[in-house]
Amino acid sequence: MTWPMTPHVGMALAPHRLAAVLPDGRTLETDDVSDLGQVFRDLRARAGLSRARVALALVPPLVELRTLTLPPMKDFERQRIIERDARRYFVNVSEPLVIGTARSSTGVVAAAVPAELLTRIESAIALAGWSLATVIPAPFAWTAGVPDGQIAISLEQGVEVLRVAGHRLLERRRYRTVPAGCPTLPDPLVTAARHAWASGAPELVSTARRAVRRRVTKRVITASLAAAAALLFVAGGLDYWGLAHRLRTIETRRAALAPAVASAIAASDSLGTMTGGLTTLRTLTASNRRWSTFLTDLADFLPRDAHLVALRVAGDSATLEGVAERSAGVFDALEQMPSISGLRAAAPIQRDIQADGSVREHFAFDASLAASGRRP
Repeated sequence: MTWPMTPHVGMALAPHRLAAVLPDGRTLETDDVSDLGQVFRDLRARAGLSRARVALALVPPLVELRTLTLPPMKDFERQRIIERDARRYFVNVSEPLVIGTARSSTGVVAAAVPAELLTRIESAIALAGWSLATVIPAPFAWTAGVPDGQIAISLEQGVEVLRVAGHRLLERRRYRTVPAGCPTLPDPLVTAARHAWASGAPELVSTARRAVRRRVTKRVITASLAAAAALLFVAGGLDYWGLAHRLRTIETRRAALAPAVASAIAASDSLGTMTGGLTTLRTLTASNRRWSTFLTDLADFLPRDAHLVALRVAGDSATLEGVAERSAGVFDALEQMPSISGLRAAAPIQRDIQADGSVREHFAFDASLAASGRRP
């Protein structure tokens, strides 16, 4: 089982040698790698680590590298194509291969390792009680541990010269001897072990280990989806509970405010009624004052020999019908009233001769009242 604080151990494996760099900086080596299971058990005992995560760098000729030119495609498509045509790219290997790919500045780097060797490495590390983190080609570990420029690596089968820029592998060539003037890497295995955790390298994963990774990924995704669904359900429940709580709070506040609101509405209705009554009273008062003034003036200005038999009012006008000895005198008198702004005959003057020989005239006048009750 892997824990967050599991120690990291870097290793490098060559055909006849293995080097390991421990977390405390110690270096462990062995020249007997015929039984990998025993080698890793011995390393565990010598390191004193009951558990560890291992990054392993494979040194050529255990791993083969090719730089390929392929059209743009997705990573899984590129991996599938190179695995399908592995014999085309790695002609010197006849046994089943495990392929790893990575993009580089010059194209695509493909790495191949015998499937049987990779399976033995994975099984040996697991039997030792350690966990395997990654397996990469050693040239990428060397690249991460050397400065820019060219560096020569002396191996059993010859010399590899790497051209490096920014800790990235730009070019790789093979020679029989070290080229003149080219610096040599002091201990390739220890350097590779120290930088076996380098990123950007083609990772070599067996079919069984890749299937385990897929299952783990599937379980993680399933667990994540279940957790997301649970969180969504909880969030929905909390939101519903919060909404119901707010609704209950609002209802409680509304119930508490209901008496005050009812009182305010009743007061508003009473105020409206009072306002309407005051407006009506003001109108009636103004109107009554106007007609009172008119009637007072009429009593003052109407001649003594005249009296009214009918008075009809409508709006700001009045019709006066009456009897007098002389209608002309009545007309002249009414015309002098301050509360009348206009006066005209409403009907022809009718004369009536009494039994004693006196004459009485019937008149009818239309009067218009002044706007303010008095003419200016």
